[in-house]
Parts: sequence; structure tokens; C-alpha cells
Amino acid sequence: MWCVDPLDGTKEFISRNGEFAICIALIENHRAVAGFVYEPVADRLYYAVKGQGAHVEEKGQHKTLQVKSISATDRHLTFGVSRSHRSDDQQAYIDQFKDPQYVSKGSILKMIAITTGEIDIYPRFDEKTKEWDIAAGQIILEEAGGDVIHKITGEPITYNKPSLQSPPFIARARMI
Repeated sequence: MWCVDPLDGTKEFISRNGEFAICIALIENHRAVAGFVYEPVADRLYYAVKGQGAHVEEKGQHKTLQVKSISATDRHLTFGVSRSHRSDDQQAYIDQFKDPQYVSKGSILKMIAITTGEIDIYPRFDEKTKEWDIAAGQIILEEAGGDVIHKITGEPITYNKPSLQSPPFIARARMI
């Protein structure tokens, strides 16, 4: 199944802040196996294919993406947060960490920012996301060494289910 979000970050697009993307993922056996996230304003393409790593193409330059390693006991971990979708249980989760830092970003770009080291963890607990909102970002993050897990089960997020609703999840760099 192809999972397509032709405009991820509608509010960011409307506000003209440039933080929106086009997302395409290929789903096989309920898992994303290929993903593409294109940032039109930056003319930047992030992509991954299962077993082939995560990459970014920008201004004719290619770079392989690799997440950093983090620990739950690290100070100043950086959390990706939305400008418009915050929840009390998300904040309670973040408050468990020592001196958390915040980066507000739109759409899938919070998940992508983990692959570049700008963000360490992106918790999303409000259940307002759909499969097309995260599938492409998940495979890119996984291929860069991170993961996207169900908040309750700790298992990877799966796709092409009877409900297109995504469960509450945590996207993160490599946790050691």
C-alpha cells in the first residue's frame, strides 16, 4: 500500500512558515519499508529504503543520516513539540527528564529533525495523527538508527490497519 500525505503541516503551510512537507511511504506487511519526505521550501529530500540506510539530498549534495545515542538520564535532551497539538500527558512525560529543552517544529519535520540531531525525542500522545502523518518519517528514522514506538506497548508503529488512526507514540534517537 502507498501511504501519501500531499501536504503534511497544513497549519504551517497556511501560516507560511515553511515547515510543511510532502510525505510518501510504501507499506508492506503492516510496516513502512520505504519513505520519502520532501521539504519544498528548502528543496530538501529525505528518504530511506528498508536495509539501505537513511539519506538526505540538498542542493546537489548527498548525506547519509545517523542518529545520535541518548540516555534517559541525560540532561538537556531536546524534545520536539508542536505549536498547536500539546497535551497534559505529553508534558508529564517530558517532565520526567532532567532540564528538557524544546524545539517547536511543524508536521513530520519534528521526526526528521531527530535524524539530523536537532531533536532527541518527539512524543505525540493526543491521537490526532493518521497513518499518512508518520509512516514516511518512521522508516527514515528507523533506517537512521532511531525508532518510533507505541507509547503503551513499546512496539513499533504498524500500518494498513482497520483504523487509520495512529496510536500515541514516541519517536526518538537511539536510546542506550
